[in-house]
Amino acid sequence: MALSYTSINDLPELRTPRLILRPIQQDDAPAVYDAIDRSRDNFSRWFIWSRESTLTGVQQNIRETISSMIAGTEWHYAIFEKEAGFCGRIGLSQINQEARSAELGYWLAEEFQGRGLMTEAVRTLLMLALSSAVSLRIDAYADTENVVSQRVLTKCGFREIDVIKHIVRHPEHGWRDHKHYAILTQNDR
Repeated sequence: MALSYTSINDLPELRTPRLILRPIQQDDAPAVYDAIDRSRDNFSRWFIWSRESTLTGVQQNIRETISSMIAGTEWHYAIFEKEAGFCGRIGLSQINQEARSAELGYWLAEEFQGRGLMTEAVRTLLMLALSSAVSLRIDAYADTENVVSQRVLTKCGFREIDVIKHIVRHPEHGWRDHKHYAILTQNDR
């Protein structure tokens, strides 16, 4: 068995000492948009979608995300800091049951960065993935200049595989290179 949570209804809420991760919902759109809007300048360095992001676009993205979650091809969580509320998103996309593989993606609003929250969220999602899979390969990508994101991945056990040249054409920064990371989880069940 690979990823046993194959529907949005199966995905559990996850809790850590500081965070609550729950499957993203359509009602989260205003909070997601507000976080993007507050972090737009910070995000624009790494995410090509951030400059043009609108509430309508976020609502559409969440609808599409929920459809993928219902289909069992993605897991997406809204991240809430227990004291302050919504602070980011994390998820697995491109879930391939046969290959037992997925891709990790995440972002955290600027005012919550630098406190170890994303490391906590990534570790929690990895524990869920491991609990539902005999073995699983999870890939992740980080801009070669995004040392903070690279640090999160290495703290969580990911290993650098290679550098992919010119993977993203950024409208303000030209072609960007990304480091490719992967983790292979093994479960002896």
